[in-house]
Amino acid sequence: MPDVDEQVAVLAAPTPDAGLEPPAGPGFVQPVQREWLDRLATGTVTVAPILALAYAAYHSWQGLLRWSDVIVFAAAYVLTGLGVTVGFHRLFTHRSFKTSKPVRAALGILGSAAIEGPVTAWVADHRKHHDFSDQLGDPHSPHVGHGHGFRAEMAGLFHAHVGWLFIHTHRGAKERYARDLRADP
Repeated sequence: MPDVDEQVAVLAAPTPDAGLEPPAGPGFVQPVQREWLDRLATGTVTVAPILALAYAAYHSWQGLLRWSDVIVFAAAYVLTGLGVTVGFHRLFTHRSFKTSKPVRAALGILGSAAIEGPVTAWVADHRKHHDFSDQLGDPHSPHVGHGHGFRAEMAGLFHAHVGWLFIHTHRGAKERYARDLRADP
């Protein structure tokens, strides 16, 4: 029987995506319990900030928004952005550097504050994305399964940024892609 690396190489080989199923071998896809609840939560955290921004814009016209509010928003935006880019992506996913436990915890907390899901799920999806970049099995590829032309490109753009959050058929299995984080207390 071929080893796991050979199986991944075969599954990651470029293939036309018409009518094919994503890699479903053992450990590739994270099973989801109560998918409807996950979709409801994802929809809420996706739509609520947009509504909050509209609410804030309305109140800014009413003179209720102060400079201190804008400064707090900007600081929170930068800190949570660093939590995702430096923490979730560079530190936890790619293990690009080592740091102390308090800094590691702070980056994990700041990344979680960005409401992009638990660090283990984020890491598993991103590592799987690198295994299957722009091929069948990539959790958030804008280029797979959307067809051709302007409308397909817009559908792919939407899928890559938001739509993939509602589809669970390509999610990275945490036991396969984030085993190191699951073992880390």
